[in-house]
Amino acid sequence: MRDHLLSCRECVSLVLPFSGIYDPVTEEISDEQVHTYWRTFRERELLEEIGRSLPRKAATRYRSLITKRGTESLTAEEYAELLQLTDWVEKLDAKRLESVAELARLRRVSFESLVNELGIRRP
Repeated sequence: MRDHLLSCRECVSLVLPFSGIYDPVTEEISDEQVHTYWRTFRERELLEEIGRSLPRKAATRYRSLITKRGTESLTAEEYAELLQLTDWVEKLDAKRLESVAELARLRRVSFESLVNELGIRRP
């Protein structure tokens, strides 16, 4: 852990002068500043992951194929495409849930309260 903190400290020391939390008078970086910066950076990454979705064209096609499936008019090729898109959606959803869980741990709040705060709807 100490080695990790030192490597984080080295990386953070390059960025902190631009972050607004670095004290240029003392030129010191505390463990708390390193942790705060890392946590803020990680939260930003997790929020980006949570907000990630299918590209618009793929999402439109996915909805179209689901509608077509409901009318039982899918071709074999369309069915294969729907399976691929469904797999993609499921992987994105799984990653999103993992990111929500990690963000809830970072913020020390419950999963459910973070889901509500972020306005995530259940399918």
